[in-house]
Amino acid sequence: MLINNIIPFSIVDGPGNRFVIFLQECNLNCLYCHNFETINTCINCGICVPSCSTNSLELVDGKMVYHQETCTDCDDCIRACPYDSTPKALEKDAQALGYKILEYKDFIDGVTFSGGECMLQADEILKTVKILKEHDIEVLLDSNGTFDFDSNLELINLVDGFMLDVKAINEDNAKDLTGHIYDWTLNAKKLAKINKLHELRIVDLKDDDTKRVFEFVDNFIKEYPNVKKRINVLAKKPLKEERIQRLDAYLEKNHSIL
Repeated sequence: MLINNIIPFSIVDGPGNRFVIFLQECNLNCLYCHNFETINTCINCGICVPSCSTNSLELVDGKMVYHQETCTDCDDCIRACPYDSTPKALEKDAQALGYKILEYKDFIDGVTFSGGECMLQADEILKTVKILKEHDIEVLLDSNGTFDFDSNLELINLVDGFMLDVKAINEDNAKDLTGHIYDWTLNAKKLAKINKLHELRIVDLKDDDTKRVFEFVDNFIKEYPNVKKRINVLAKKPLKEERIQRLDAYLEKNHSIL
């Protein structure tokens, strides 16, 4: 399992106090991405090495080496990376992670897998979740909803629910905003029918289109009364300059989601 970061205690990634695992890599490239350093995997270019003031990074035989014990988490390496990645992502054994989480079980209300797009590592998540569910720990998956539903039924049935990100309500608009054409409602409807849709998450871009997204999501929820009426509105995170320019251009030209 390739992990970007672990937060043992979070109150913003699901209900209550959560143990959160942010997985590396995403199949989308949203202009406003909250965790853009999780989009791609490190290509071992070494560009970030000079930015590290604690010498926690080095390029050895063409491979990035990260010394976690000396890192101060200043994130200068992330800001230096031109490829929306990080040299600090670490591989961890999925089953070992499950047992590590159990050490916190008396202090948390549940576990959330996020990203990146966590469902790109669904097979590894399943190994961890099987251990957690033996101890009745609630597990939620924060996903963009593009995964193959039928190929992941074992995991879907085992977890307690999904928090789906609503990017756009029109395929063409999704292409401009995320780089891919897809319809988020396809898996949302399937999850709602089996009572696995826990939450819908929207980023407020402070524009007219966001208001239309709210209206669409409100109507969607009304169609599925078994869905918990929980909508999480996320603020836009400060972005790199090139992402700000791309997002501003998008917002300027686009006012026709519906």
